[in-house]
Amino acid sequence: MANRTSSPPTTRLMMKTTTSTTAASCDLHPGHTIPHFAVVTILGRFGRTAVRIGGAGSPSDYGQVRGETRMMAELTSPPLRILCLHGFRQHASQFRGKTAALKRVLKEVADLDYVQGPHRVMPLSAPEGTTLDEVPLQCAWWLLDDATLEYRGWQASVDLIRDVVKERGPFDGILGFSQGACMAAVYCAAQQANQFDNAFRFAILAGGFVPRAPDLQPLFSTPIAIPSLHIVGDTDTMVPPEVSMHLSTCFASPAVHHHPGGHFIPTAPDSAVVYRQFVQAHRQSR
Repeated sequence: MANRTSSPPTTRLMMKTTTSTTAASCDLHPGHTIPHFAVVTILGRFGRTAVRIGGAGSPSDYGQVRGETRMMAELTSPPLRILCLHGFRQHASQFRGKTAALKRVLKEVADLDYVQGPHRVMPLSAPEGTTLDEVPLQCAWWLLDDATLEYRGWQASVDLIRDVVKERGPFDGILGFSQGACMAAVYCAAQQANQFDNAFRFAILAGGFVPRAPDLQPLFSTPIAIPSLHIVGDTDTMVPPEVSMHLSTCFASPAVHHHPGGHFIPTAPDSAVVYRQFVQAHRQSR
């Protein structure tokens, strides 16, 4: 008897558009209107999940779902390259380990590369008089001045990322976690302001927030045009959900993925579907 070969599971996507609302809480954009969102319900072998994808104003190569899509279909084009920015008090090698599961989720779809924040941070538990050479490596993209809200060293981080793009690029997207997500948003905003050549076509921001530094706020006076995926933990106590949602309103066509966990990048099956769907859309439009 001839063996039967089953075809890969397909995923059905259903979309509906919701009404936009005014982001009254967005201090950078008084009266700014949150873009229309399309609510995409994904039904497949991983179950059901809902993702909000920017509607009005979305580029034609992103956010449009036509018919049935095979979520796990392997494309012939090479994997996308994504530059990854760690969170506060982390470092590149540590973040590589923390995103190992994400790397497996995006296998053959995207390659992840990592860059380390240029500023050393003293661990909170370090005894008085300890030097940085004597403590475990902890890094940051800037150091906050509580009195003035100044982000000391943010420009050095922008310069570092720009150098990494020149030396190790090109890259297709940028991914950031926590402070790294804020730094990625700053870079994308500066990129849009024509401060340097466009380096990234999309952004994935997990547990991110809008910068409070006064000198950075002008960069966010205009919605950032590149497509973005915002990962929001509904029980996040480090960066509460409403803070991450605030960041999403600073982008012209944001997609928002909620998960029930806290301050981390989830890789449960429903989240895996969202990541691959988002990245594959840009892989197809390369």
